[in-house]
Amino acid sequence: MFLPAEIDALIHLGSMNGGSKPQLVLGSNGKKYVVKLMGNPHGTRILANEYVVGKLASILDVPSPSVDIVYFDQSFVNGVNTAVQHTFRAGPAFGSLYIEGENLQAVPTNSMSMMTTSNAKKWTNAIVFDALVQNVDLKPAHIVIMKNLSSGSSEFWHVDHGHCLGFGNSWNTLTNAGIFIRNRLYPELVSGANPFEDGFQKLQEITPERVDGILGELPLAEWEVPGSDMIALSNYLAIAKDVTPNAIMRAKGRFSKWV
Repeated sequence: MFLPAEIDALIHLGSMNGGSKPQLVLGSNGKKYVVKLMGNPHGTRILANEYVVGKLASILDVPSPSVDIVYFDQSFVNGVNTAVQHTFRAGPAFGSLYIEGENLQAVPTNSMSMMTTSNAKKWTNAIVFDALVQNVDLKPAHIVIMKNLSSGSSEFWHVDHGHCLGFGNSWNTLTNAGIFIRNRLYPELVSGANPFEDGFQKLQEITPERVDGILGELPLAEWEVPGSDMIALSNYLAIAKDVTPNAIMRAKGRFSKWV
């Protein structure tokens, strides 16, 4: 098994919004992370879901924060628990890189602001991604648009993938029947003769070797992932990457600008 280089939580910066009670921390690598800890109200298994899904988003070239495993020792967790009045557990947590930067400001997410983002063409990749991972909880709050106040340009980021891959259920429950377009946001961004070409090509980069590499990074015991689930997810993705394009093609009628 290969585990990523250890990143320790150094400073608790505050709480973030969300049912899993995510926290903002500074890691030992100098980066800020939105973290979900063991003992969160949505359960431990969602940490594995989010880690795997975050890695798949990277393969599919979806604008999504990079993911890491951030370690919390007991004394640090004790301080967080006192601050937020919850009972998190020490150990490996899921970390999503916090989106920030000099002169960057979040702006409201709507159709107009999405159309003016510099990476708007990647929205079709996001649709492919959401279908593949069976995202059941996509809403405007999960799309963050950051505007550069100096240049006036903006980018969108697809964040918070907790309700994917069966949410809190075993990966053994995943079937290809669950692959379809749930994403009803911003259909006007899908345009042209072959808008999903890049996303469909990226699906073929989800090889068994890459999936095994991702799964090999998981802290299996702590995140309660049995070996049978690893096999089930590998089998699902091997077929789902070929099923997803057909599922999206069947939904062409939803997109008036897809010619």
